[in-house]
Amino acid sequence: MKQQEFYEAIQQAVKELLGETYSIGLFQMQTVGMEQQDALFIRKETQPIFPVIYLQEYYQQWKQGKELEALAKDLVLEYRQKSSSQTIAADDFKVLNQQEAVKQTIFFRCVSKKQVPSNIPHRQMLDFAILYGILIKCQKEMTTFVTITKNMMECYHVTEEELFDLAMENTPNLFPESVKTLQEVIASLLSPAEQTSSFPSHNKSKYEMLVLSNIANFYGFSAVFYPNVLKQLAEERKGNLIVIPSSIHEAILLTDSDMAKVQELNETIVTVNETQLTEQERLSNQAYYYDRETKSLYFMEDYKKGERGVCVKF
Repeated sequence: MKQQEFYEAIQQAVKELLGETYSIGLFQMQTVGMEQQDALFIRKETQPIFPVIYLQEYYQQWKQGKELEALAKDLVLEYRQKSSSQTIAADDFKVLNQQEAVKQTIFFRCVSKKQVPSNIPHRQMLDFAILYGILIKCQKEMTTFVTITKNMMECYHVTEEELFDLAMENTPNLFPESVKTLQEVIASLLSPAEQTSSFPSHNKSKYEMLVLSNIANFYGFSAVFYPNVLKQLAEERKGNLIVIPSSIHEAILLTDSDMAKVQELNETIVTVNETQLTEQERLSNQAYYYDRETKSLYFMEDYKKGERGVCVKF
């Protein structure tokens, strides 16, 4: 039995132990910079707090030979202990009990389509996927969220289309965009003296690289899809934009010029992905292209060849 199959099996075993008055489902929790954690939610209508039951340890015990039924009983015991405690560490997750409040915290993030598990609702765009999450906490250098699974979508009685609409409305407010020149990004890493010596003068050029992210630098490539962001930048620069997926956290934007070579750009992206980024941080091996006339995003290679059937329209 694979890990995901185990999670589904123990979910069913716990459901049989607790009965029909409980809602039980799987979800994924992640804190930026840390590994994703799989967990189980168990909810009773009268329950004011949402305990978080992590499943990795139960899976390890099963691999070591402990019976599934015994593990399910242990998990129910853990749930009851957390539910009766007056000081539950998972108190931040109580928003998950409040369907209307949850709707205000649903956001989207972009990942490689290769990284999408089968139990996660998503929308494919070009060669990446949009996933939906519930924001739990956003603090400096730590953002905690829950990935919405198909089980959770059913419990909240929402469709993928509704998730998409909510996420598109909420995300720009939860994570406002950040646009900086590459020089500004580099300068922010230097001391004032180093900034003066490194950048004695600066004449802005429409061909200067821009770094697009969000103010939290949290899955900031998503800002590419914020309303009117690419449209406004393209209008300011009076040209179409090359969109380079430098990671899931940001995009580098260039105004198109005759100097831009598709093959060289794609080779550079591949090199950076393989040498500078973890697998989870990689989004794509290809550059994209924003046409300000059609207000659409294409694979740059296809666009330059005149093959423009596959795109994302804004």
